[in-house]
Amino acid sequence: MGIFVVLIINNAFSQTLLKPEVLSIVRSNVFEVVVEKPQEGNLSYEKTLPLARIAFSIRNDKYIPLGTAFLMKDKQFYSASHVFNLYEDSVYTDYYIRDEKGAVYKVDSISKFATDRDFIIFTVEGFSNTENLGLEWAEEVSLNTEVFSVGNALGDGIVIRNGVYTSTTYEDQNGEWKWIRFSAAASPGNSGGPLLQVKGRCLVLYYEK
Repeated sequence: MGIFVVLIINNAFSQTLLKPEVLSIVRSNVFEVVVEKPQEGNLSYEKTLPLARIAFSIRNDKYIPLGTAFLMKDKQFYSASHVFNLYEDSVYTDYYIRDEKGAVYKVDSISKFATDRDFIIFTVEGFSNTENLGLEWAEEVSLNTEVFSVGNALGDGIVIRNGVYTSTTYEDQNGEWKWIRFSAAASPGNSGGPLLQVKGRCLVLYYEK
């Protein structure tokens, strides 16, 4: 039993962690994508709703989390197009990003998007693009390199989890580009977030697991 415990501890400490200065940059440049909760109006219910069964953070939040977005050095925001549901009817007309301090910014204009590659590039209203903000694109990274998935996992805020860049595969229909596969954990809500290498530079936009 003692040997078993020691092995677990050694394995945990063998994992690479982001340096504090890199972590600070990542947290400043990755955002939740949210929409405002619909107003109930004058609805009344026959019985009291069991709201206590809903997580505190969800029932007290004015917004509904949808996914993740991140800011690059070109001063534009990137996400997955399916997070914004642009190609289907939706009850939501306004989309927002929310930073780590809770400040909310309305999506302003869309410069590019594609449904096949599932990406969207946009700007937001009132966001101060200071010089030190924005992630950088990474140079080519070798297989078996440690990577970090960053995203609004399960709508509970930005989470960073590590894994390994395992392989690439061609897209299914025409092989026009390659998908990156990795072992870092990802959950609903991660869509649109970046996959980073250890220096905090962006490899790809996360689409699906």
